[in-house]
Amino acid sequence: MKKIMYIFFEKLKIYTINFVIFFLLVEIFLYLISYYDMRYADKETLHGDFTIVVFDDETFYPL
Repeated sequence: MKKIMYIFFEKLKIYTINFVIFFLLVEIFLYLISYYDMRYADKETLHGDFTIVVFDDETFYPL
């Protein structure tokens, strides 16, 4: 029984370490993507246009 518990906790330790390493790599990858996007985004243009619409009875007028 002691040997089985030892094997179980050793595997649990390995899985936990892999889990932590995986999420650290994901965090670093997301940081690099956001840094790249921030650095190379065109700062002079808007990212996505939108239109404001005013309704007057049955017609609408875009502003």
